[in-house]
Amino acid sequence: MLLLAFLSSYYLRYFTKETPYFLRLHYESSIDSTAQVFFDTGNGFNQGESCTQPVYSSNSSREIHFPIPLKKIDLLRLDPVTREGEFHIQDAAVVRHGKKDGNYEVLRNINLRSFQPTNDLALYLSAEGLLLKTVDNAHDPISEIVLDQPLDHSSMVDFIDSEFLSQALLVFILISPILLVAAYPWYSLGKDSLIILHGGKRINLKKGKIFLRKPAECYRDIPEETLTRIKSRISRGENWQNVLKDSFESSSNWLYQITTSDSRNKFLEERKPDPNDVVLDIGAGWGQFSIPLAKSNKLCALEPTPERLEFIKAVAEQEQVDQNMFFVGTDYLDTGFETKFDLILCIGVLEWVGSFRDDAEPSELQLSFLKKARQELNFGGRMVIGIENRIGLKYLMGAPDDHTGLAHISYLEYDSARKKHREKTKEELRCFTYGMEEYKKMLTESGFTKIQFFAALPDYKLPVKIFPIEKNECSLNQFILDGNIIKEHNGLDGKGLPNQSSLDLNYKSLASMNVAHHFAPSFYVEAS
Repeated sequence: MLLLAFLSSYYLRYFTKETPYFLRLHYESSIDSTAQVFFDTGNGFNQGESCTQPVYSSNSSREIHFPIPLKKIDLLRLDPVTREGEFHIQDAAVVRHGKKDGNYEVLRNINLRSFQPTNDLALYLSAEGLLLKTVDNAHDPISEIVLDQPLDHSSMVDFIDSEFLSQALLVFILISPILLVAAYPWYSLGKDSLIILHGGKRINLKKGKIFLRKPAECYRDIPEETLTRIKSRISRGENWQNVLKDSFESSSNWLYQITTSDSRNKFLEERKPDPNDVVLDIGAGWGQFSIPLAKSNKLCALEPTPERLEFIKAVAEQEQVDQNMFFVGTDYLDTGFETKFDLILCIGVLEWVGSFRDDAEPSELQLSFLKKARQELNFGGRMVIGIENRIGLKYLMGAPDDHTGLAHISYLEYDSARKKHREKTKEELRCFTYGMEEYKKMLTESGFTKIQFFAALPDYKLPVKIFPIEKNECSLNQFILDGNIIKEHNGLDGKGLPNQSSLDLNYKSLASMNVAHHFAPSFYVEAS
């Protein structure tokens, strides 16, 4: 019994998704900026093992915490600010959260002498602390923290303390059921139901069932009656793939490809979710992600277009995965969930958030959307976004925007794009994409601390190659310099671009400068 209690407490402290350890800094900054800490766990410094936190200018001491991964860490790196400025550290320590009074417990003080300048920084140590001052025209201020001994949570002397031992039995008897609920959120739903909040009501949705509220406006790529007929044929027993082939392969081949091609799932095939992960697919579309994932995961398909959601449900029933699914037909911003998700998908959705509601500016609605998603992620969960790049090279060279069908507008800055669109169409532009740095800023403002970009070619809709971007380095550049070409297409109809040869030549110029990834046609973004 005591052994089980010990193991239960061990699980609670170390193997839940929430790390109890943090790097804490007391600091003053001369500018508002962003600080980033990298953790070398044996693979060098990389974006995937880092944490970003906002920094605020102040004349008095502030406190900042960076979650430390539960791995053996050999070296730390601090990028204190992103531009010219001063960052003054009064003290640094490894701390643990979870004391009874809610405070942090200091496990190890870090000697400020262990900070070493690496790039664009000058360090000045005094009795008041350590001043990190950027050099003139600094582009990437970096300091490394050389540890006296590695950080290793499994060998920390504070592991078996009096608090741990005294609570072990109580944890096992009283907390273990809660741990199971936290580790597997569907247990809290009785495995058979999903609690959603909509219109001031609390709805208990059973697995395999549909909750639908028809919107005033929604996205449609085919007439409602056409998809309703397709759904009816599937419900009568016709194979859904054969029905789509019969309906679209000749008349609308691009739609046929993006609704049936296996390449649509390439990113998640390469970065598969854990089978225990609970998934929310926002804007589930034709079910291109929902149906395959429901074969291994519990999943909520949220799709505001009614006939699309009914199509997904019909396919799920035919594929015999509907009992792993919940079907919700509402606007995500109007819907709450009484559970947390391990994976939230937002593929081809973020750009449209402002298009079918007018209660705020599109950029404000997009930010609200991201903040809501961040709040509905489990600690350690991730959000995957698939979206076009505002400054994709093909758009700069005249390809029409995938959403408006217009050229030479979408790549303009927000206000300029709105103005030109209004002049050309007499209508307001409410569908917006952005560049990589703009997406990064939006996600950081929304509370995400780990952000990883991937360049997708020819686009995220039907990716052929996906290139990770690490610390502004991307293998796409060498791929292009080696003479490789991925033919791009018009995102509206899938047809090849007439200026492909000019596109290839310009890509080579950009690759020679190691910046081609900034001009990729679209991105996947993984944020947590």
